[in-house]
Amino acid sequence: MAINYQYINKDTAIHHLNPLSKLAWTIVIIIITLTYNNPIYLLLFFCSLIPVIFTAQIKAEWKTTMKFSLLLGLLIIFINILFSQYGTHILYQLPFRIPLIGSPRITLEAILYGLGNALRLITIISAFIVLTLTTHPDDIMLLMQSMRLPYKTVLLTSLSTRFIPTLAKDLREIREAQQCRGLELHQKKLLPRVKSSGMIIIPLLSNSLDRTVQIAEAMEARGFNTLKSRTSFQQIRYSKIDFIMFILIISCLIFSLWAYWQGWGNYQYYPTLEKLFSGRSDYVVLGCLSILLFSYPLLASLKRRTEFD
Repeated sequence: MAINYQYINKDTAIHHLNPLSKLAWTIVIIIITLTYNNPIYLLLFFCSLIPVIFTAQIKAEWKTTMKFSLLLGLLIIFINILFSQYGTHILYQLPFRIPLIGSPRITLEAILYGLGNALRLITIISAFIVLTLTTHPDDIMLLMQSMRLPYKTVLLTSLSTRFIPTLAKDLREIREAQQCRGLELHQKKLLPRVKSSGMIIIPLLSNSLDRTVQIAEAMEARGFNTLKSRTSFQQIRYSKIDFIMFILIISCLIFSLWAYWQGWGNYQYYPTLEKLFSGRSDYVVLGCLSILLFSYPLLASLKRRTEFD
């Protein structure tokens, strides 16, 4: 299954959410994931995404993306083990020396630190996938317009978000077309491989330039930037549950930052591993964060039911 980064129109509770709440939820997930170091907290943030993914019915697309994300995570772990020589728990000392690095040694601290960073990366990618697959680019553009952002900047951002998935789709179609014509892409020698890549890159660039010219002509034909004041055909509507969800998301951010400044959730891997929990307060903080994070898909389902009623 090919990786798809485009919006998928589905009749789910997450798709019908207000774009402001989904954007705020994604930003909060990214902020708290980058803030905390404790692997238990990072695991909680990742697990809080699972109900959202299942509610949005994007499990297949998310699994496909996770295959690539896991490879990046393994690469992070490998690089950290190779270049980080700190840690008191030495698991293995390699019998050779590497210039500028010395004799590498594998430590438990380096492995766990790499696992923590890999989990952080996977969580952030998963949050972006949920936002991309469940939010139409036009909704993001309307949201940015409602924030009184410059329209040209908003339009440029919207076109950029649409261009990357379109480019990936064109690349896949060109590859399949060239393979049907007998082009061998997987060759061992370097020169034939470069020539095969040129048979794909040149049509890809040509299609991209043609699409750019078509967009520019269409914008000019519609009188783009001729009027100073603009109106929108569609308007973003806010319900009571939308306000409740937005307050819930902001509360989660404020509480998580406050808890971190109080010393909960911070964790040191080097020079030796600390205890995962310093006291009962960590369990209380984890419980409160779990309630705030797992309430998001529940409120989304509640809003969907009220719309049907």
